[in-house]
Amino acid sequence: MEGHNQMPSSTRRKVNITISDAALRSWARSGMRLKDIQRKIYETTGWSPDISTISKWLKDMGEEPRHKTRREFMPWDIRPEHKSSRFRIMLQAAERREKGLDLSETDTKALNLLDDMRMGRGTTLVVGYHPEVGFYLTDATDNEVKTGAIIRQSTELDFALSPEELSEQAFSIGATPERLEDAGRSDAADLLRSKLNPRPTTPRRTSKRRAS
Repeated sequence: MEGHNQMPSSTRRKVNITISDAALRSWARSGMRLKDIQRKIYETTGWSPDISTISKWLKDMGEEPRHKTRREFMPWDIRPEHKSSRFRIMLQAAERREKGLDLSETDTKALNLLDDMRMGRGTTLVVGYHPEVGFYLTDATDNEVKTGAIIRQSTELDFALSPEELSEQAFSIGATPERLEDAGRSDAADLLRSKLNPRPTTPRRTSKRRAS
């Protein structure tokens, strides 16, 4: 069985303690902080491993580190007009949760709202950002679901894609039409512009006839 075995530091304990990988992975992906996982292990086994030990276990399991830099957590150059967005506020609270910082009542409310918006309708969503439209929610990929990602994971543009596929990929990672044009893909750039600036629809005019 998968698990992490450690001999307790206390000499009063003579047997190994096993913590399953499944339990660790579940606790980590639920958004628990390292110190919360530490407390959960103590409640379950009566032993409290070091925070650094728990962090190493998660890293060995391929889980994302609990302490990300802000650039890793929000990897976008956010325009001034979008900095007051509720999504940015929610992601800042999520960042504090991952770093194991104390959460205010406002942080807790923001996190509850973010979790409800991302997972409350039966389909897991992630937060994306594009400088032309701001923050948005989109369906998570299989890999994003597997890793418990909150934000749209960045990826390199695949210029071998069709114009439609490339424009969709560019939008999902916040690439601009100019970037596509610089790569010689003006066909995809035009489609991306249409997506960013849809033409407004105008009601069709109907002639009015005077009743006889």
